[in-house]
Amino acid sequence: MPLPSYLEENRERIIQAPEQSIFLWNSSYERYRSNKYVDEICRRFPDRNLQRDAVIKLIQEDTYLGLVAVMIWGGINANRPKTKGGTDTPFQLFLNHPMEKVLEAVNYAEYHLEKGDIETLFTAFSVGGKHKIPGVSVAYFTKILYFIAEAMDQPYSIMPLILDKWTANAYCALLISQGEDVSKQFTINRSVPKCLSLPSGTDLAKLYRRYIEDMNAWATELQISPGKLESFIFGLPRNTSDATNPRNQLWEIISTHFGVPRKPDKKSEVRTPNKGRKITKQERTKRSSYEALTVYFNQAVADHITLSTDEIEAIIGRALPPWAFDHAATFWANSGQQYHSHKKAWLRNGYLVSQSRIDAKNKIGEVVFSKKSLKFNQQ
Repeated sequence: MPLPSYLEENRERIIQAPEQSIFLWNSSYERYRSNKYVDEICRRFPDRNLQRDAVIKLIQEDTYLGLVAVMIWGGINANRPKTKGGTDTPFQLFLNHPMEKVLEAVNYAEYHLEKGDIETLFTAFSVGGKHKIPGVSVAYFTKILYFIAEAMDQPYSIMPLILDKWTANAYCALLISQGEDVSKQFTINRSVPKCLSLPSGTDLAKLYRRYIEDMNAWATELQISPGKLESFIFGLPRNTSDATNPRNQLWEIISTHFGVPRKPDKKSEVRTPNKGRKITKQERTKRSSYEALTVYFNQAVADHITLSTDEIEAIIGRALPPWAFDHAATFWANSGQQYHSHKKAWLRNGYLVSQSRIDAKNKIGEVVFSKKSLKFNQQ
């Protein structure tokens, strides 16, 4: 398979790139040391320096211990609960899930990786899937798949890889550099900086399968491991110079393709009369309501938009109210906008909720919005 132009231009740099080095993990994980597996990891790595090779060795030694390490290595949220004043952080939800269920999911993953049935495996770990692990999103269950595969004595014919914000951006950019039309697979997320919105359901499973197939083929062409290529396109820490950071170089390809406006130079900002004025609590509350979600849908162009509840919370800048999960059928219904201001965000911009998949117990889920002009059966 021909290499995307970006990979070809950076061939030697990729081959000679040093092993990825992850920052020291956040001290918030120390609060979970009542869990014996977290305590064991903290004891073994007192300097909080946990890298890929160490995680692989932990999985080979004790699968569950290694998976807890995967969550910490990946930086899963351990200090922002989904409910106000609660303890239901994604990390806590993962730890609360029965160990035997997690190990059952691992066995299922190993079986389907051996068969090469990537789409079935991806769907099983997704929202609503039979092996969905609470608190573990796509970015984290693909980490589980990656490390499970790396820990095996014999590599699989196709190695699974991590799909998160940065690798999704990179893959989109690499397809663009091959001259592909990516508009049906990727759209710009206007509310989260340097972020793409991905498809959902079976379409996302298909995209993941193609992503790892392409990455495996490109790695073969470069004569490196798929994991090395993935860690390279993931990029360097945010404070690394724009001139050398792959994540910024690849985002530039995306920005040019989609016509994303550049941020204005702060030095050229015009000072308005109100700039610097203290905003009252009442004004802040009014501004932070669902205004950002309204802006999001006002700028949207896709026929279908899938947003996880985490993504919606990132857009509005706060947690969704409890009834978004406990009474999801009402909260996400397309009726009642005269009473519920959040619904105006999508209804007044030409969208309807066509499907909602909400897990009330674990306070997670995703919602599909479709243009009113399309015909669909609301679920």
